[in-house]
Formats: sequence, structure tokens, C-alpha cells
Amino acid sequence: MTARVFGALERIAGRGDGTAIIVAHGGSGVCVVHWWLGLAEEYWSRVSYELAPCSITRLGITEWGERSIIKLN
Repeated sequence: MTARVFGALERIAGRGDGTAIIVAHGGSGVCVVHWWLGLAEEYWSRVSYELAPCSITRLGITEWGERSIIKLN
């Protein structure tokens, strides 16, 4: 599943459109956050996030160009 999610996100990011809205389930939502933060595979089993049903997570880039979790749930 992680490979599919990462592949889809790479295609979306490759469009260069700017803002994107991604709809995901809990497990794939965790993959989205891992991809956004650029976490190496060795961390995937050590870092997770609880994503509530119908929650909104907002990811962005800080003024210093760092990828950030702006809002989780």
C-alpha cells in the first residue's frame, strides 16, 4: 500500500499545481504524512499518527522551506 500511495503522491506533486486535496483512509493517511515528511522506510514502523474518521490534516511548507504538519486531525 505504501508504494501505491507514494507513487500517487509523486504523480500529484509532479504536476506542480500547488495546493492539492488528498482524501485517504487511516492507514493511507499515515503514508501521506510519512511521504510528506520524507521519512525513510526504517522509521515507518516506529512513527505513526492517529487519524480520526472525517478529520482534516493540513500539511504545508514553512517560511524557511521546511515541510510541516500544520494540523493533524
